[in-house]
Amino acid sequence: AKFMSHAFLENKAAQVVVVDTFGTGGDAGKHGAVKIVDRGGDGKEENLRFGSVVPLPPGKYGLALDGGSLPSKVEVPMQTVESSKHVVMRVGMDAGGNKNVVSYPQELVVFPQVATAVQESAASRSGELASAAVAVLLAVAFMATF
Repeated sequence: AKFMSHAFLENKAAQVVVVDTFGTGGDAGKHGAVKIVDRGGDGKEENLRFGSVVPLPPGKYGLALDGGSLPSKVEVPMQTVESSKHVVMRVGMDAGGNKNVVSYPQELVVFPQVATAVQESAASRSGELASAAVAVLLAVAFMATF
């Protein structure tokens, strides 16, 4: 597994860093990429190389492992918004026939899942607005009693 550090820049475009932490006892982790599909637009497909940083416009995307000797058909969703920062990481371990090493299936991990964060933020704002509205109504009712 190879890992390089990265510092995100302040930028209006969403930034996606693609990291490969897949461990291997052979050459299974040396090739491949992450296939990204635009699920909110034209359906365009692209391959993102491991160890790269990619700017993306806001939108909904599907990610899957592509190429190499261990491709995956499992798609992981990712939603970007303006200035969001994401890590797409391949994890797992291929023992490569070594009986002293435990194998773990390769998977993609996407952090954060912005869609959830956006929904929670909107719900939080709704709750704050409701609390503010109740406070105003209580203040008006209190003032009306005098």
